[in-house]
Amino acid sequence: MGEERGGQSWDALRTEAVALAEAAAARKLVLKLAGSAGVRLSSPEAERLVGLLRPPPKDLDYLCRARDRNGLQALFVERGYAVDRDMLVAMEGQRYAFRHGGTGLKIDLFVDRLEFCHTVEPGRRLEAPGIALGGEDLLLHKLQIQKPTRGDLADLGVMLSLQDVGPGGFDRTLLLEPLQADWGFCHTVERNLAAVAAHAEAGGYAPLGVDAGPRIAASARAFLGLIEAAPKSMRWKLRARIGERMQWWQDVDDREGTY
Repeated sequence: MGEERGGQSWDALRTEAVALAEAAAARKLVLKLAGSAGVRLSSPEAERLVGLLRPPPKDLDYLCRARDRNGLQALFVERGYAVDRDMLVAMEGQRYAFRHGGTGLKIDLFVDRLEFCHTVEPGRRLEAPGIALGGEDLLLHKLQIQKPTRGDLADLGVMLSLQDVGPGGFDRTLLLEPLQADWGFCHTVERNLAAVAAHAEAGGYAPLGVDAGPRIAASARAFLGLIEAAPKSMRWKLRARIGERMQWWQDVDDREGTY
């Protein structure tokens, strides 16, 4: 739990993430963790398992409602963070970047939606209880990455090991709806689920126990089966005819490359 990366231990990141959540809640502002920190803090067991597979994230990624962004900017500044003015101007208030003057910790704050290789829009789910985004949005956030790292595969494996897609687990409707409408998003998700299954079958999740690999591979392949069977929109079908002959994801520049 105290592993370090770039001078920040997970204990320090966790403490700051919880403190920020509590400070935002005290002001009735919605602030939800995304990325690997969000996966870790989605449940105590997720936190334990992710810690077995990968170092802590380099920074904290958050999502907020549009009406809370000014209040959150004031909160971050009060807590010693400086806002990146260039980012603020370039993103026209849809994304903020902060850096703490003492610790150097970086925070990315997204407004209403997570826009990376593909877009995840939680909508009213942002207002649900908890420090992190809901499981479905966290899973889609990780599955939308065009070139997932080993750390991303670790996060995905843990999520798929803890919940099935269906009754008692992830809400399959929330997962499938954006994929049924968007071939590009769907294609990236399918590729990444196949990568998770292959990583599992190659022993990539061995630190989680002898049964973890088969369980994660089965979960990923079950999700793939649901996607294949789900009805698709006409827009999806038309785009599918073009396939990989045209780029199907949004480019993410180097500054946005940490998930």
